[in-house]
Amino acid sequence: MWCGGYACQRHADMRFKSGDLNQRLRGGRPCASGACCFAGRRLLGLLCCGRGVLGEGFRLFHLKIFEMKVTTIFQIFLVSTICALLSFKSFTDCQGGDKANHYNPVIEPSVSIRLTTDGNISALVKDNASFPKTVFYLQTSSTPNLGSSLTLTDAHVEYSNTCVVFISRTTGESVVFKLIGSTCSTTGSLGTYEGNGLIKQYGDDIYNDFVAIPTGPYPSVSEFSCKCNTTGISASDCTSGGIGATACSTNSGIGSVNTGCSVTCGTGFYACCID
Repeated sequence: MWCGGYACQRHADMRFKSGDLNQRLRGGRPCASGACCFAGRRLLGLLCCGRGVLGEGFRLFHLKIFEMKVTTIFQIFLVSTICALLSFKSFTDCQGGDKANHYNPVIEPSVSIRLTTDGNISALVKDNASFPKTVFYLQTSSTPNLGSSLTLTDAHVEYSNTCVVFISRTTGESVVFKLIGSTCSTTGSLGTYEGNGLIKQYGDDIYNDFVAIPTGPYPSVSEFSCKCNTTGISASDCTSGGIGATACSTNSGIGSVNTGCSVTCGTGFYACCID
């Protein structure tokens, strides 16, 4: 089969040209990719394999289309590869250093300070590694002047037997509980409260009792295992401390669960701790 004197070699007997650019016959020129040759149709033959501007232009047109397809495929491949790499990076970020931020956000320690049902003042310490599940309680001679509850965020706690300082690292604000006549490292910018007994107790029981009260006053001193009594009242059930003692402590633990309490008392009071 001939097309203007040129043959589409491979499948010529099928009246179809498959796109072989490298085959020649009888000195003919290569057929353009994707063209067809039909017997007796010289125009199509010229378009496929013909000489001159028409045939050459048709071949160049098809080559351009082919180049555009290759370029498009390469661009799709490139974009897909970049997207895959970005997706992998996002995944590894979640699995790596950013995982803590996405799935395990850091919980900052805080301190919630409120009056108690018996007219004293107490502080609930939350999420503090140095003072886990801890409550501080100040026995006062009169109801402290606390207009409403206070919450210190990202709170740092400094504690000695006679003084405890709560400081917000976010705002720099502070609150102080102290025994009357004792000296602390600082004064509280939001208030310094003085009393006759400073109690620290930790453990699930006392902590859960306080956490269960979202608003309003905290429980009374009767919830604590340690307290200060006046010298005129005898307590025969003190496990440690008793009349004449200014401080006492108690602690116990079952397995990994630890509970404990300590108290320091001012002049005219004695410490009493019950296991």
